[in-house]
Amino acid sequence: MMTRYLRLITLLLVVGLLAACNTTPPSPLEEGKAALTAKDSAKAIAALEKAIAAEPGNAAAHILLGQAYFRAEEKAKAEEQFSAGFTLDQAAALTTDATAEEQFLAGNVHAGLGQFDQALSAYEATLKLEPSKAGAFTNIGVVYYQTGKLDDA
Repeated sequence: MMTRYLRLITLLLVVGLLAACNTTPPSPLEEGKAALTAKDSAKAIAALEKAIAAEPGNAAAHILLGQAYFRAEEKAKAEEQFSAGFTLDQAAALTTDATAEEQFLAGNVHAGLGQFDQALSAYEATLKLEPSKAGAFTNIGVVYYQTGKLDDA
């Protein structure tokens, strides 16, 4: 009886250990998101570059990398990644904790790509976060002008 009991305990321990060892590590995209949330731009950039190397057509990874570059004060690289992401998927969105400046840059990128509805949305999001951002008001007028909505400009 004791032998049977020991075998059962050993089996349970082995199964438990195998289950604990069988966890899947987070993907580079998930690592990048977590690092961005933790405000670790360097770690986010490294993880998101790996994610893009593995899946170049992932718009979300490009947008997240753009935000990480922006937070690392590498604005040109941020704009480049936003452009890549919005070119792949113009409905791609910044994270919910995006700053007014990130939203503003996203609006500029959308406008440059001719994605005027998305540009307006980004500029409006900018104004929600920073109501006195004069550049957002100006750019809204420019977008209305470019789309022929002169009465709204």
